[in-house]
This record gives sequence, structure tokens and C-alpha cells, in this order.
Amino acid sequence: MDGGGAVRRWSLTTAAVLFALVPLAHLRAVAHPPLAVVLEGALPIGLLAGVAHVGRQYARAESAAFVGAVTGRMLATVAGVQVLNLWTMTVTVARGGDAADPAGVTGMYLAAGAVAGLYLGAADVRREQHERALAEERDRLDFLNDLLRHNVLNAMQVVIGRAERLRERPNRDDADAVLRWARTVARQVQRMRLLTGETERIRRIDLATVLRREASKAADREGVDVTAELPQRLVVVADEGVSALFETLFSNAVDHADLDPKIELWAETTADDVTVCLADDGPGLPAALSAALNAGEADADVFGFGLHLVATLARRYGGSLRVDENEPRGTVFRVTLPRAEDR
Repeated sequence: MDGGGAVRRWSLTTAAVLFALVPLAHLRAVAHPPLAVVLEGALPIGLLAGVAHVGRQYARAESAAFVGAVTGRMLATVAGVQVLNLWTMTVTVARGGDAADPAGVTGMYLAAGAVAGLYLGAADVRREQHERALAEERDRLDFLNDLLRHNVLNAMQVVIGRAERLRERPNRDDADAVLRWARTVARQVQRMRLLTGETERIRRIDLATVLRREASKAADREGVDVTAELPQRLVVVADEGVSALFETLFSNAVDHADLDPKIELWAETTADDVTVCLADDGPGLPAALSAALNAGEADADVFGFGLHLVATLARRYGGSLRVDENEPRGTVFRVTLPRAEDR
């Protein structure tokens, strides 16, 4: 993981610890009666310690994006509470009253704002995640419905027509067509299973083995030149669908290229992630489509079945899909997946 990701992942805990320094410094500055020690010191520190603990749990169990979003909402809440604190003290002084000790009150407001911001922020981020998941599910169901009505149904009509001809007059061409289209239907149904999540449980997979197998299959096609530079092992968190993910990328690179396509494959690793890069020399993607993919969009009606499948599976594994221009021509697809411990 990059430094920015680590900062976001631990941002909630860091903010809570820094906030706790305010009441702690207030307690150490001067002597206080027991009640003030509890209300202005122990209670705020305890509440902020709780926020730091939750932040620690989030850092281990949630994505950096989730923690960063919650932290942002918490800081906004804290800022709003502190504005209220400042406004209250200003009004009190303006009316001739004695304002409470600013340092002590600030610690109390910091703790209250942090707790409220944590609760509200986490709830808001969860709600947004749920809404995105529902929208993606609706899009996926619409796409699968279109796939069934068009691709699978059309393929089965071809199979049925050829099978009826075989009943009347055996013919090798018809038999080959039936077999070819039956395999097409089987492949489409398998990909539909991947999109609906009907696969094995996510587990540790040696991605290097998968990539070498898919690269070899692509290189077996006439006129295709594949260059792969991969380490011996690349263990990631995925399932059986990861093979279809990279099979689709190779197929797209070959099908949309000119004559004698050249494909380069390599991997970039960090402590937490593996990024597989596949570069082709085809016509490339329009800038608008590339920008939309990099923004997380993957509408099947816009990008087609292949890229929709790739982006959907990458997100399911906790990863992402990005595209860049290749030089002097073509596209570089970058699939990032979470790295697993290599035992």
C-alpha cells in the first residue's frame, strides 16, 4: 500500500490521539478540583480513547477509503461543535458573564464532537456504500437480463436449428457448429455465475500461475506475440473468477488489435497490493471511456460485457481497474488486487 493509503487508514486513530492531547495538557498545566479532573480531563480522554480504539479496529478491518471518509466527517463535526463552543463563549462574555476555562471546555467539546462525528460519519458512509451496492445490483440484473435475452437465447437458437438439421441429414459442419455454440453458451453461463457471485469463497490464489496460463493460451492464437515478466509467485485474495478476469483482458487485447498484436504483461507489487499490467498495441480506448473507468464506472451498456466483468470482479476482490495510454499506441490495463501472505 502507498503512503497515502496508510495515512488514510490510520487517520481516525491519529486524529483521536491528537485531540486527546488537549485535555491531557490542560490537566498537567494547573491543579484542578476532583470534579474538574473528571469532567475536563478523564471523561474527554476516555471518550477519545474509545474513538482511537474504534479507529484501530477500522484500520485493520476496513478499506483506507472507508476510514478516510469517516475521518473527514468526524473532523467536520468536530469543527462545527468548536464553532458552537466559540460562539457560546463569545455571547457569554458579550453579556458580561464569565466564560468557562477555554482549555477545559475545548477538550470536552472535542471529545463530544469526535464521538458524535464517528457515529454519524460511519452511519453516513455505510448508507452510501449500501446505496451504491443496490445501484450496482440493479445494473447487474438489467445486464444479465439483456445477456439472457440476446446472447444466450440467440446462441441456443443456432444450436437448436443446427441440431434439427443433423436429425434430417448428418453433417460435420453442423456438428462443429453445434459444439462451438454450445461451448459459447457454457462460457456465457459461467461468466453470469461470476457476475452474480455464484462462485467459490474468496481465498488465497497464486496469481502468477493464473497469469502464465492465460498468457500461454493467448500466445497460442495465430499471430499473437505475448511477452510476460512475472515473479515465481504472486499470492492474492481472489476466487476462481480471477482466471476469467485476465482471460477477458487478453481476449479484448487480441480481438480489438490490428494484425499480429503484441501484448506485454508484468506485475508491480507493494506490501499490501499486486498490480498486474497488461499493455496492448491496439487502437486504444477513447479518452472519455478511460476517464469513466478510472472514476469507477463500469456500465455494461457503455463498456461492453468484457470490461464490465473485469471491473466488477476486481472490485469484488477489494481491488480496482485503471487504464492508461500505451506508448506509442494502445492501452495499458492495470488490475490491482489485495496481496495475501505467501505461506
